[in-house]
Amino acid sequence: MAQIIAIDYGTRFIGLAISDETRLIATTLPTVRVPRGREPLPTLLKALEINNIEQIVIGYPSGLDNKPTQMSREIEKFSQELEKRTGIKTKLWNETYTSQQAETIKLKKKSHDSHSHAARIILQEYLDHLNSEI
Repeated sequence: MAQIIAIDYGTRFIGLAISDETRLIATTLPTVRVPRGREPLPTLLKALEINNIEQIVIGYPSGLDNKPTQMSREIEKFSQELEKRTGIKTKLWNETYTSQQAETIKLKKKSHDSHSHAARIILQEYLDHLNSEI
């Protein structure tokens, strides 16, 4: 079975996580650092040169009133461009509170990488959702 990648999108840092081949467990990948003034997509495409990826899940922020925010519109555009450039289907997934959860994990593990922890949480929630439908 093909794997799924998750992205916690940011203009300076992009957190990544990947599923195992059974699509039960999400694990972190190294965070992609986007150089100042550069578009994140070319940098991310290099990091996504992983075989056997079927889908990309992108964390999608909802405003407090569930209306689109500036960042959610940017992520929609990013998602469309990523799908066009890679040919891999993308899925936007509500990332509400994942940053706070990732910060807690970062502190407990004495890690500096909350971005990829957020991507792992997004992906694990998505995998749990997929597996509950089976």
